[in-house]
Amino acid sequence: MDYTELPPVLSNLKHGDYIAFEWEFGIFGKEVIVSSITSVTDEQVLVHFMCGLRSEAEWVKKQDIIAVGDMSAKGKLKGWSGNFNILLSADNDKYKKYVK
Repeated sequence: MDYTELPPVLSNLKHGDYIAFEWEFGIFGKEVIVSSITSVTDEQVLVHFMCGLRSEAEWVKKQDIIAVGDMSAKGKLKGWSGNFNILLSADNDKYKKYVK
């Protein structure tokens, strides 16, 4: 996906917004992480989250964001509470396993 094609919600991301993204958890496979943004650049965001007993930091490209937290949205993610603005297109099979 070209940066100019990103959904408008991604151009308005700021410190403290919640995002969902896929993260590789070593031998355990991939899972969705929901975390708040700690820093934003034009093309990526920095998030920090707990993994077991240690803290992780990850730069996430904006085109890899699955969903953005939004109390007025109706989207849901498996394993997570809260409402999300799901950024997947109808034909995107890559992340559909995470959406309720």
